[in-house]
Amino acid sequence: MGRPRKPEDQVRTVKVPVQCTPDEADEIAYRAKIARLPLADFVRVQALADRSTRLTSEARQQLREHLLSRKLDKAAPSKMTRLRPQRTVQLHIRFTALEFASIRRRAEAAGAPYARYVREACLGRRPRSKPQPVLVLQTFLRETAAIANNLRQIDAQFPLKVYGRAATYVGGELPKAVYRRAEALPIIAAQLDAINGAGVLVNGIARRANMGKRPTGEDVAMAMDALRTAFVPLARFTDGKLPPPPERRFRGRPYDGWQSKGRRPS
Repeated sequence: MGRPRKPEDQVRTVKVPVQCTPDEADEIAYRAKIARLPLADFVRVQALADRSTRLTSEARQQLREHLLSRKLDKAAPSKMTRLRPQRTVQLHIRFTALEFASIRRRAEAAGAPYARYVREACLGRRPRSKPQPVLVLQTFLRETAAIANNLRQIDAQFPLKVYGRAATYVGGELPKAVYRRAEALPIIAAQLDAINGAGVLVNGIARRANMGKRPTGEDVAMAMDALRTAFVPLARFTDGKLPPPPERRFRGRPYDGWQSKGRRPS
């Protein structure tokens, strides 16, 4: 007879790649050795614990001696390595769906990507949860920066004033206007889903533009309308200014710039 099958909620089907520098990977492995746990079990325990496990004074001394011996054994790092250590080691750890959902909630509360949260928890420096206003502002800035970057990518492939103006507004003018404005935070929180939806539309156009596919007037009109709708409640912080409206003529045709120049396609 074969082994009895585990219930589905106990099967570890989610593989999480945790990127580390060689030194970080070595420290995590040594911490697992001190805890007398296999590496994967140690990572899971630390990631799912409410707080990082405190080492005893003897274990801390062992860890310090081990890390010091590692530094003495290695050659002096180059200047670039000292400035930006590269995370070239990947630890692939499996979690159940419930475990992974718990980790994602903890990471979101701390305002960190889940892979970074797992790594920092294993190194004994778990990211602390951040106040909700900070998380809202961080999410907003991340979304607007991504949208502005996508608009610049489209503009690089198919130059048109509407893309450059929208990128300047979304990536510069609006974030500067609402930054450190406490009264803007509730409005930003209410509009995050709409901003994300507009960003998905712009990202789709950018992906096609990077493949050499010219966006249609319909696509651009839809994305720009979504941007304007998402940012309308925030317009009072920019003196009523919004992203530029799309040209509505010649819907469905390639949006190649003749709309703004008053020339009809042949």
